[in-house]
Amino acid sequence: MNQQEFLQALQLELDKISHIDKADKGNILKTHQELFRMGLEQGRTEEEIAASLGSPHAIARYYQAHHLITLAELESSFRNLIHAIKAVLKLGFANLVLVLGPVLGVAGAMVALLAAGMAVSFTGLFLMIGVLANLIQPGIIDIPALWYSDGLTAAATISMSVGLAALGLLFLIGDYYLWRILYRGTLRYLHFHLRLKRKENTYAQ
Repeated sequence: MNQQEFLQALQLELDKISHIDKADKGNILKTHQELFRMGLEQGRTEEEIAASLGSPHAIARYYQAHHLITLAELESSFRNLIHAIKAVLKLGFANLVLVLGPVLGVAGAMVALLAAGMAVSFTGLFLMIGVLANLIQPGIIDIPALWYSDGLTAAATISMSVGLAALGLLFLIGDYYLWRILYRGTLRYLHFHLRLKRKENTYAQ
């Protein structure tokens, strides 16, 4: 593949990517034109340079992943994060282990923490509502009678339920801030993975 064929193929691959604007695509093509120029000055043939750069398809995938990670950094959202992860996974089969494994582990931990916070909050709310309802109409909500058998016990149960609800709320607030930390951490991990790809391929220099 000579220079013209390589750049035409790269243009076609970049045109398939809607996330990258026209100006950025133009800059990518100029970068690779410059790589050809530098290689020719060093006495290499166009075919040798093209072979060293990698396939146009892989190059386009790399820049797509880089762009989507950057977008996820600028506009934090679960949707942007998913798009960035999917783009990195498309770079190769090995990414299923190197990227998907840790990401699924983090996602599982987040779901577990979120479920724990909601469970504690709902338990507290259920107890409070149950005691108050049964003080008005005994038996209206099925909870043990010993939790509201007298005024002191009912007050203690209500206090405990408020504490549980507050604890669950703190859990959920903590989950929110932890999500932000893990979100940024996941993007840094994706960037790190792309840097590894840069060492493996000359096209990302």
